[in-house]
Amino acid sequence: MDNSQEETAVPSLTCSLEPTSAGPGRHGLRFGIRNHGSTPVTLTWWEPFLGFDLTASAADGTVPIVRPIFDIGAQPVSTQLAPDEDRWLETPIQLAFDPDVPPSGGPDPTVWTLVHQPVPVELSVVVHLPSGELRSVARLDPTSAGFGQDNV
Repeated sequence: MDNSQEETAVPSLTCSLEPTSAGPGRHGLRFGIRNHGSTPVTLTWWEPFLGFDLTASAADGTVPIVRPIFDIGAQPVSTQLAPDEDRWLETPIQLAFDPDVPPSGGPDPTVWTLVHQPVPVELSVVVHLPSGELRSVARLDPTSAGFGQDNV
């Protein structure tokens, strides 16, 4: 994981945001948590993982994100993260672009819609964990064949 642009409020932990392909017109997200410390760290989160805030910006400014109401049960998960160990947190949330999405979003509560034509965007995330907040930035380019591979 490239952690060059990441900040953390939790000593020894960093986060990498990775956009992924989720099928035509859909983009998944996953979060790499890495322990850079010299001692194990207990990592706790809720599954399905929804504990993050996401913002997007394009060359022409901030891109609003429409998030439908998503009410689902969650289970706590905890694991030990050894020194220099990574753990990927997956989320059911997918991103789509649609400049005409209604304010309530679409029928699928797991799809967050970027209110814009498909263009390269910078995604900024704040991951909320019981141990603190982690931040990361990544680039999502839905116009390129290798979108999501050019994380910043």
